[in-house]
Amino acid sequence: PMISFLQSKGFNAFTNPRNSLMVNEKKVGGSAQKVSRGRMISHCSLLFHTNLFALENALAVSDHIESNASLSVRANVMNLESTKLFPEHSEEIFHQIKSIYEEHWGNFEEVPQLPESEKWRCKIKELEGAEWRFGRNPAFTLVLENGLKIHSKGNGIIHALIYEDKQWDVHLSPFQQNNFAGIPNEFHHVLKEVLQKWRIHLDL
Repeated sequence: PMISFLQSKGFNAFTNPRNSLMVNEKKVGGSAQKVSRGRMISHCSLLFHTNLFALENALAVSDHIESNASLSVRANVMNLESTKLFPEHSEEIFHQIKSIYEEHWGNFEEVPQLPESEKWRCKIKELEGAEWRFGRNPAFTLVLENGLKIHSKGNGIIHALIYEDKQWDVHLSPFQQNNFAGIPNEFHHVLKEVLQKWRIHLDL
């Protein structure tokens, strides 16, 4: 549906083998969807007037991270705004995209308000929290220049520090006040730097 929408606006739009949304050989967005038990959830992002410099820096990947997560693949990107083919207000564009999806999948069922209950209030509070939004990282190992390995099993927590033939089991996180007791003093400063950069990246 999104390709149809972009083509209706005069774009030479297509998807590449990685299912990225492409216009004139440059990436302008991505999408994902899941269909299960008669219901469909769909996500799509489009670059309209994104700060491309900030985007490039946000997607910078360190060569010193070991992880089983899917590798990021850099791509040439552009803003659709730069083509001058979108004179409409962003709200109008949203309704046009919604209409395209409804033609393909049928009318959307809009839920204006969730039912009032303690169960839903607790769930909404959980979904709004930083742990849910940012703390679900995959397992990784960060190798620092001094040889210290910082290992995380996921969920926004550093679980172990490894240096040469020594290992310290820890519980460090950017979401909490951390206790460095039991960790050699020589590593305190660099660990604080890593946690602070993590906080900045998560905008905490």
